[in-house]
Amino acid sequence: MTGRIKDLIIRAGRNLHPEELERAVGDIPGIRKGCVVVFATSGHPGGTERLVVLAETRQTADAALTGLRERIIGISIDLLGTPPDDIVLAPPGTVPKTSSGKLRRAATRHHYAQGDVRARPRPVWWQLARFGARGVLPRLRRAGAITLTGAYALWCWSVVVAVGVPTLIAVALVPGLGARRVVVHAAARSLARLTGTPVTANGVDRLAQMTSCVVVANHASFLDGIAMSTILPHHFTFVAGEVFEHKPLVGFLLRRIGTRFVERTEREQSVADTGHLEEAAAGGEPLVVFPEGSLSPVPGLRPFHMGAFVIAARAGLPVVPVAISGTRAMMWPDRGTIIHRGAIHLAVAEPILPVGNDWTAATVLERKAHAAIAAHCGEPDIGR
Repeated sequence: MTGRIKDLIIRAGRNLHPEELERAVGDIPGIRKGCVVVFATSGHPGGTERLVVLAETRQTADAALTGLRERIIGISIDLLGTPPDDIVLAPPGTVPKTSSGKLRRAATRHHYAQGDVRARPRPVWWQLARFGARGVLPRLRRAGAITLTGAYALWCWSVVVAVGVPTLIAVALVPGLGARRVVVHAAARSLARLTGTPVTANGVDRLAQMTSCVVVANHASFLDGIAMSTILPHHFTFVAGEVFEHKPLVGFLLRRIGTRFVERTEREQSVADTGHLEEAAAGGEPLVVFPEGSLSPVPGLRPFHMGAFVIAARAGLPVVPVAISGTRAMMWPDRGTIIHRGAIHLAVAEPILPVGNDWTAATVLERKAHAAIAAHCGEPDIGR
């Protein structure tokens, strides 16, 4: 009926109740609401008590703290007719509270009397709970990202099977090299569309205008061949290493679309294969070569092998550089079968005409093609 009489403050013969002043001070901008304690301390003869206001604030600048003290003094005079004897502006966590959130004025008075007014340490269980809560969200994000990546990779391989099996059957049954290349071209576009992979290209019309040339492109991922198949006209022929010729399914598909294979380890056979490619190019067959050779897990445009450029120089054919970007991010050579969501862009540069038919002309072609691809592939140039 009489309230918390033990919190009553007797000052100069007047009975002061702290709750109203606490609420008013808590409404001051910059003061934490519900974190204000008004209490009295004794120690003076005659029973007169000193009025103390302790309030939590996040402010640390001297000017801001001075302004808060002036506001508290003004409010205290308006409500109680007297200014506080002491104002303590403390950091968050200083005011002790009960488990239900009520202010512990006696404990605050005790800490003040002991000269120990500072932020109270949180209980160990509370700190552990806070750390655990902070760690849950990043874990959930990582788990969600891994789940989405796995689901997308599974979907992509399902599409590969769904599109690949009919494609293999079609290239096995369809007569005519041109028709089989049309099938592969349509399959490559279907893979891009069904996996939600945007494939954009600049300068594709330059390829359509070329009746005979040597196309060279950077090689960063297993997806490069599929990306090239989406834009190449049907009369272009891929050149691949002999290691792919006898691979199951892939080797069969490459053979059926007229891929030319080159030996890369035995010198004599390599020279012979290069001679055959030169004859094909001179006869008007446009070739598509990845002059970097095998894949590398290290990002960057690597040095080019000279075979494609020697063929172009001797046959008097232009070299058309094509820069492929985005395929490495989707499927790194050293990350197994995981396919990530991404976009692919191909930039077809201006044809480069040879200035002769010797080794010097071939090196000029290589240098210009390398520079053109390095400018648009989005990877560092580590070939120079």
